[in-house]
Amino acid sequence: MFEHLTEEEIISAIQFCIKNEDFKESAYAIWYNGKYVSAPGVVKKACELKGIQIERSTFNTDQAQKVLLEKGFPIVQFNVQENFFSEKELQSFSNLVARPVYDKSNLTDKNIGKFLNQVIWEKTFKWAKQLRKLGWEIKGAKHWNEQDPKGQRYKKYTRYKIYPKSKRSDLLYYTVGVNTDGSLVYKLDIQRVDSFFTKEKRDFFDDHTVPWKVIRPEEVKSHNWNSLVDLTKNFLHDKLELYNFFSKHYWPNKRLMRLTWNTNNWETPIKHKWKPENQKNKNIAHERKHGYGYEEWLFNQRYSLNGFQYGYIRGVDGMSEEPEEIEELTLFTINEQTKDRYIVGTIKNVQIIEGVSSELDQVKELYARFQSNVFQELKEVEADYKNILKDNLIPNVKFKWENVALNNNLIPSEFLEGPKFNRFQPYYLDDEIEGKIIQSLKEDNRLKFVSGKNDLKREYTKQTNSNSTKVIRTHTDIANDLYDYCLNIENYNAEQLSLEKTRVAGALVDFAILEENQYSIFEIKTNNVGLKNIRQALGQLFEYAFMDQSIKIKKLVIVGPAFLSPSEKKYFTKLISIFDVRIEYWAYNKADERLSDRFVKQEIEHEKL
Repeated sequence: MFEHLTEEEIISAIQFCIKNEDFKESAYAIWYNGKYVSAPGVVKKACELKGIQIERSTFNTDQAQKVLLEKGFPIVQFNVQENFFSEKELQSFSNLVARPVYDKSNLTDKNIGKFLNQVIWEKTFKWAKQLRKLGWEIKGAKHWNEQDPKGQRYKKYTRYKIYPKSKRSDLLYYTVGVNTDGSLVYKLDIQRVDSFFTKEKRDFFDDHTVPWKVIRPEEVKSHNWNSLVDLTKNFLHDKLELYNFFSKHYWPNKRLMRLTWNTNNWETPIKHKWKPENQKNKNIAHERKHGYGYEEWLFNQRYSLNGFQYGYIRGVDGMSEEPEEIEELTLFTINEQTKDRYIVGTIKNVQIIEGVSSELDQVKELYARFQSNVFQELKEVEADYKNILKDNLIPNVKFKWENVALNNNLIPSEFLEGPKFNRFQPYYLDDEIEGKIIQSLKEDNRLKFVSGKNDLKREYTKQTNSNSTKVIRTHTDIANDLYDYCLNIENYNAEQLSLEKTRVAGALVDFAILEENQYSIFEIKTNNVGLKNIRQALGQLFEYAFMDQSIKIKKLVIVGPAFLSPSEKKYFTKLISIFDVRIEYWAYNKADERLSDRFVKQEIEHEKL
């Protein structure tokens, strides 16, 4: 009936009605530059201006609204309580954003832009602001138009992003807004167009997320601002666990932290060089002030309770944002004498203990139970044991042993050299460092043969335990003679021999020979009882031989200062018959002046096994 009316004719009629204040009261109206005009009145006036007389009784309001909306003029319900969303304006939104282009010189398009900005986007912003008052972070702006290859067009939805306090990235969020079909929607979503989200990551999200919550245009009359905000708030809280699940999956809290140097596997303290005058300098490490570091009991299992290991890691105290958990914590340490850096291992799902709780009270009781042990352990290493009473050793982390992966031996980590990694800080484990750690762990299991002879001194500074000096000296004598024996008596060349230079899984191999792509590995023990030497050496030899499965082993050799007794020979013969690899025992006879006679291979009849 009115299809012949043009946009220009309709605009002229609207402007006439506004100028003459021809506003007829109605529940619905055309929205034009913030003014409300009766749809039937506009149609009737447009026809009159065109010279066509039309009676109001010949058409109804719905017919007028339909034609005007099709021509690009939004219809609103302007008497909605508290200016809440209305069905008419949401339907108008859906129709208007479907227009292919936005022409800023076109009055109809300009009015649509104002309507989207001042009505739909403004109400979406109000929705988000109500959530901000409840403690949620919001991000967004009234971007009602966007660019495409053909020019500008209307954005087909409104959206504000909502973030919880546990946010780790801007790429994961909740959203509230109006969808293309005019529905009110609130949901959990990701920034799909960002390069971070590969197809695999998008698929993971889609496989684990929940459906959108939708209120269709015809359903909004059953809601108001209070009910909408309550529904949204409940959804945000209900899905917070899922949000955090995605957050931890995509952006795990990975940290790198330093531990005090320790050679007792961080079960009990070791002796450190310290002096009381250092205690006035806050820039000096705790172990140099008092002779111990709190991390030195980190892996002592007497501090286990209810399935968790409790301990202290100094770097955790430096975490300003106070997360509840560290998904992956890589630990490193610095040798006090050489200053070399080493990777200790990794702990996953480290929970941070904070505040006052019944759990913390139980752990304090646990620590108090072993306080006398701590005193004794500190006295043995000549540390400032009285200081433990002042500092009041309290754990700040807990973890499960099933999540602990300690390296068999400390892994040299040259990439951590330099002043950046000197401190006990909660360093972020970035992709570059993580990649280097992963690579070093992969390479760690390989046997790295390095020919040559390490400088093994025959004299050592006397240790606290006098026996340790004697063992080290004996081990050195055997090692040096073994190298010379293989070089001068067995006639290997120096490039084939490695004395304490070859490593497997970070551990130094006592002695190794490489010939025709096969390795002979020697483990030196210093007991004067053959059985003890066998017992102590076999595990290490098997580790060296089989950790790197790409190498070929010619033989494994136990070397010790004890000759095997008949019963030990019988035992050893039975033992080596179980394994496919050749295993030998060489007795070391230091008393013999001739080098050629110092190593006596114990006779085992391999061909009869």
